[in-house]
Amino acid sequence: MLSHAIIALGAWSLNNDQIGLEDYLYRRALTLGQEESVFEAASLTSVQALILLSNLSQKRNSPNTGWNLLGLGVRTALSLALHRELPHWNITLIERETRRRVWWGLYIFDSGASTTFGRAIMLPDQETMDVHPVLNIHDEV
Repeated sequence: MLSHAIIALGAWSLNNDQIGLEDYLYRRALTLGQEESVFEAASLTSVQALILLSNLSQKRNSPNTGWNLLGLGVRTALSLALHRELPHWNITLIERETRRRVWWGLYIFDSGASTTFGRAIMLPDQETMDVHPVLNIHDEV
């Protein structure tokens, strides 16, 4: 689902889609999301895909679809506790940093969509979030 979302955004960016590639990839990503049971299983990859598909939906002049996909991304992120630092978890620095980056990416997209469309921010309040800002670390750490 994520790879199709990325390629669909690339096709949209080319803006010379003569054969409907962007539309095919967008719809295929959504179909894969259903097949992968995005409603049942949560993962960082599914959050990333939902964020990008939300953004592409908005670019395709489907703001309500985008809003709904973003809402699913927020709920999936919350189920993964991305809004929490959870220092007792035994995960590597790069895994922790990846969680932070996905969270803050989602935060930016949700804030932007809320501002653009005049809708409420879907994220939890500041007292509930304790995730740290992203670090400037090398990807091979």
